[in-house]
Amino acid sequence: GLAQAQEPAPESGLFGLMGEATFAMVLDALEHSDDTVCARALAMLPWLRCRSEETGQLERLKDTLLYKVFDDSVPFCRRENLAPVFAALFGCSRHNEFLFEKLCSDDDDERVIAVMALGFPGNVAAFARLREALCDPSPRVRDAAVFGLSGLKDGRIDQRIVDVLVATLSTQADKSFLLTLLANLKLFAGPPLEPIFLKYAGDDDLDVALAALGGFYFLASNRGLQLARNLLDEDEPRLRIVALGILERQGRRSDLERVFPLLQDRDVLVAVLAREVMTQLRGRRRERRVAQMLPQSAVEVGALRLL
Repeated sequence: GLAQAQEPAPESGLFGLMGEATFAMVLDALEHSDDTVCARALAMLPWLRCRSEETGQLERLKDTLLYKVFDDSVPFCRRENLAPVFAALFGCSRHNEFLFEKLCSDDDDERVIAVMALGFPGNVAAFARLREALCDPSPRVRDAAVFGLSGLKDGRIDQRIVDVLVATLSTQADKSFLLTLLANLKLFAGPPLEPIFLKYAGDDDLDVALAALGGFYFLASNRGLQLARNLLDEDEPRLRIVALGILERQGRRSDLERVFPLLQDRDVLVAVLAREVMTQLRGRRRERRVAQMLPQSAVEVGALRLL
């Protein structure tokens, strides 16, 4: 039945055991016209997973949601939001054959959903097919394939994923695709990627530069840290905001003097974020911490919103 993507029947016991009203409400909310309602429904899916495991109905729930992401009666924007969440929470190799068939569809929407649904941690069998999808004639499918590849991240094939993304990056002239590649490379931030982030951080296009600078948000790098210090003097407020984000994560107490003038910055958001960074740096020991992952703050939210 899965190969034909037929809707699972409710009499399987899934609805009754989990609470028919709650389950049906969440499914309906996933396609609601209100973005807030839809977001809340997506946020309930981890709970539904736990509940379905308790009742022995997890596999049935997976098939129900797989049907929904390919149900063309549901607005595509809702299915596009659901697909990566489905992959992260419910993806399994049992669905690969069905999804591989969808990659051959003439419908761009189906191919977009398929590459996203294949992108769950450890799905090594999908690596080659997702790599091929990077050359799909549809720009939307190519973008989705990047996210699908990133979703495979589990520590085993990470370097293979990075190699493919970097190789694709080096041949790109399309700005939108370039931004997608840089955004996903941040997930694999490490010393080998430092030259890539430095190269594109100096790009004349501000959007490209911001995307590359985001890599130093997750990569402890002396060169990236010095770059952030220099950016505090830039006229463009978005560059100052990103620089503050990097300094909050990677900076030292000695950076307090550099950040202090920004408390009076002409951009109100920059001034507020500078205060946040000052608070973090004051509480930091003089020697660099081995672990520098800090609690999410206004700086993190502000910087990630730009990136």
